[in-house]
Order: sequence, then structure tokens, then C-alpha cells
Amino acid sequence: MIESINDIEWKVSDDRLSVFVRFPDPLEKPFSATEFDQVLSENRIVVKCNPEIFEEAQKEGSPDWVTVASGTRPQDGVDAWIEYYVNPSLVARDTESEEEEEERVDHKELQKILNVEKGVELARKHDPISGKP
Repeated sequence: MIESINDIEWKVSDDRLSVFVRFPDPLEKPFSATEFDQVLSENRIVVKCNPEIFEEAQKEGSPDWVTVASGTRPQDGVDAWIEYYVNPSLVARDTESEEEEEERVDHKELQKILNVEKGVELARKHDPISGKP
């Protein structure tokens, strides 16, 4: 959607990350970048315009759209995760039958116990990383 204020045509890109202006003719009375920032603010646009580009576009006048303000894309965060150094899934996980429940079973011989050395790091928790708006 193209907006207009004091001979300044401006629009916001479809992804809402850039603001464009165009001046078909050079302006006799330039509009300050601060005043334009206020117009953007009133339209709930938080990014500020680049004053040098904005003022140069007014002086030269151009029928082409000129980018005067750009935002940054939001970045997704990363969830916390656990890095395992010892893989517990390598241990056989046979289901026990009723017969096995009645007998004495040496679980170490069945390799259902995962043996590790004292002091060995088993897993490490990695903290989440915040995203950026």
C-alpha cells in the first residue's frame, strides 16, 4: 500500500522489513528525516530511516523507489538440548518373561547394565539460545 504525505510517496515492503520512498520531482522544501521517522512511528514502524539517503533522494528526485529504512529478520532461538557421551541405547533392552522373573539372573552377564569409569562425563546439557526479534 502506497502512502503519501507532503509530496512524499512511501510504502512498506511485503515482508515488512523495508521502507521505500520516491520523489517524482526534487522537493523545494525538504522534509527532515526526523519528521519522517515520526510519520513511520505513527504507523507502528519502529525502524528509523537513513537521513543521508532520505535527504539525497529529496534533492535529486527520482521516480524509482529508494530504500530509506531497513529492518532485520527475526531469528529463531534454539531449544536446550542434551549431548550424550555414553549411549544408553547400546544396552540390550530385552523384555523379561514370567520365567525369568522367577529365576535368579545375573544382569551384568546379560549386559543390561552399562558400566562406566568413575569421573567420566556421561552427558552435557546445552543451554537454550534466545532468538532475536
